[in-house]
Amino acid sequence: MKSNVAKGFTLIELLVVIAIIAILAAILFPVFAQAKGAAKKTTSLSNVKQLALGHIMYANDYDDALCRTLAWGNPVGGLIQWEEAIFPYVKTGGNKKSDGDDGDPYNTNGKAAQGDVGIFVSPSFMNPARTRDDRGNALSSSPGFSASNPDHARTTMRAGEKLFSYGMNQALSSIFWAIDPNTGQQQSWTAGWGGPDLGGPSATLSSLGAVASTVLIGDTWGNFALTSAMGDDLSWRKAQSRYNGMVTIALCDGHAASIKGSSSEYDSSTQKNLTIDAEKAKVCATYFTGDAGRELPGSPVAACAPMNPNAKYWFGPRSGR
Repeated sequence: MKSNVAKGFTLIELLVVIAIIAILAAILFPVFAQAKGAAKKTTSLSNVKQLALGHIMYANDYDDALCRTLAWGNPVGGLIQWEEAIFPYVKTGGNKKSDGDDGDPYNTNGKAAQGDVGIFVSPSFMNPARTRDDRGNALSSSPGFSASNPDHARTTMRAGEKLFSYGMNQALSSIFWAIDPNTGQQQSWTAGWGGPDLGGPSATLSSLGAVASTVLIGDTWGNFALTSAMGDDLSWRKAQSRYNGMVTIALCDGHAASIKGSSSEYDSSTQKNLTIDAEKAKVCATYFTGDAGRELPGSPVAACAPMNPNAKYWFGPRSGR
């Protein structure tokens, strides 16, 4: 006589199936995470490209001159930052405004940071910065790190915080506090502070030595330098692993690129190219491109082009290589 009782799975069979599912999950979850990171990197490439095109359109309206990273002119805080300058050309992120809680227009820690800030914010802005790089260098060993500045030690965002996470290349711009707002001339007390670009005019696109190699916009990680970017800047260093070890930049000709970030972003050593002549070394010692000879190890972007002849891209000088 046949039994009508259905045969079930044995315990061994169930354990085998569960083990197979666990193995597949262990294999696929990192792949899914990488795919998500790649999608965010693609979004970031679109963001920086649009920002660069906004800068270029601004320059077309202002005698080929790029806007300043920070300039006098805001009726509330007194300052206009580059995001505000190019906003009419990109039409996104318009809720970033100064109010009584902010104090000035480049403070994005207050209420102004909670609104729509569109393409000015990286899709991976919440990714924490690393506390140590691949070679074991601690964040606190990075050039520019100050123990007295609590933002320098931060590696995670606060709840509800939304920081602008792209910076304009400071080497292409003078800076507001070096300019007398009444005369438009360089403040006398800044004389000799490092390079002719400090209190001079912003760069014009036609004056750049190599627009396709000069960085205009780059990833930054929210401390004071969120409005600017330099080859040896702490904000630039902390953003090196933002997209699965990649970082995004836009160049002065309007195209964008994703590049492999440095795996030694907190290395404090110097890399000196002793073959360059004294005049080029003097150029590399300017305020905007860091100390002479100091480069971010392993980065395809040079702080100063003559000091890193193998770099494909650079922050300065304006004349290029």
